[in-house]
Amino acid sequence: MLYRSLSHSSLIAQCLQGDEDAWNEFLERFNKLIAATLVRQCFRRGDNALALIDDLIQETYLKLCANNFRILREFKERHENALAGLLRQTALSVALDYFDRAGAAKRGAGRDALSLDENLEAAYAQPEVVRMIDLGNRLRSLNARDQKIFHLHFIQGMTSAEISNKPELGLSDKGVQSATLRIRNWLRDDPSPKCRRP
Repeated sequence: MLYRSLSHSSLIAQCLQGDEDAWNEFLERFNKLIAATLVRQCFRRGDNALALIDDLIQETYLKLCANNFRILREFKERHENALAGLLRQTALSVALDYFDRAGAAKRGAGRDALSLDENLEAAYAQPEVVRMIDLGNRLRSLNARDQKIFHLHFIQGMTSAEISNKPELGLSDKGVQSATLRIRNWLRDDPSPKCRRP
């Protein structure tokens, strides 16, 4: 099946049937949009830590998986950008919830940990969530420069030419292209020693 040609609704239907290739296509289509929404919110709040952004991306996927994928099951494609809007809204909700909890904790409220959802534990059993958590853990094993390149390219959507203008990286356009290809291959396969912290 050619997943790239599927409509958003058809792709979601395949995902809900547990089709791993459909989930890979879902991530390919929408992970950058979800990440960009969260990055903007974190920057507005003055917190652009890569670890926090990774955690919020994972929380967004957990929210999508909660209650047996209720958000995705109830999705109706009323127009071409409906799913993108739904995913932006879900990511925004996760970010706002996080910053509301963080603000309340600073004021001394809510000493006990707050759960995302009553059925969140069930969501952890979903293989897609396990893969997203594994991705976040694997990203933390990249060296600092590769983490920065991953963040700039895969999350912020910067081109290799734009990234090569960052003097702290010390890479040419070709060097950035090589690094992004190495990171992409590493994420698909087993981590290569070149990407690990020394």
